[in-house]
Order: sequence, then C-alpha cells, then structure tokens
Amino acid sequence: MEVKTVNESDDQPPEFLPVLREIPTGLQTKLHATIAQARNQLISLQGPAIKRRIALLFVRLDFHVEAAGHLGNFLRLQETADVEIWWRLLKP
Repeated sequence: MEVKTVNESDDQPPEFLPVLREIPTGLQTKLHATIAQARNQLISLQGPAIKRRIALLFVRLDFHVEAAGHLGNFLRLQETADVEIWWRLLKP
C-alpha cells in the first residue's frame, strides 16, 4: 500500500471565494501526478506475496470547494486493473 496526502493549495485563499462544486484543474493535475507516482512505486514491487496494490489518498480540499462527489467520480476513473485507489477526504 502506498499512502499519499494531497492538499489542494499551499496558499492562503482570499477572504471571499465562490463555492466550487467541481474539483479545480490544478487539483486534478496534482492528483494525476500523485497517483502516477504511487502507481509506479507499487508496480515496482514484485513477488508472489503481492495480491493487491492499493494507493490510499488523503485529500484536503480548500474550504470553498464542496466537490466530494465529483472527486469520487474523478478518482474512480483513475483506477486500473493493477492498482486500486482508496481515498478519504480530510477536513479543511
């Protein structure tokens, strides 16, 4: 199992932002890169004892993003036959 934490942004957000219902493009890019890194690390492990490969992501969305449903759909599309993706949403 490979565990990763992905924060949407490292910057302090402005005081007033509209609520987003979809995950922003920048976060999608971060997730793609993080999943690719985890997948490469997991695939590099070989042996008869390995039955499953799981990438566990802890994702923290910025306070103005309410897109857990969209995030779940996005992450399901990232799964492959060789690596499962599990995820948990952390509070901002």
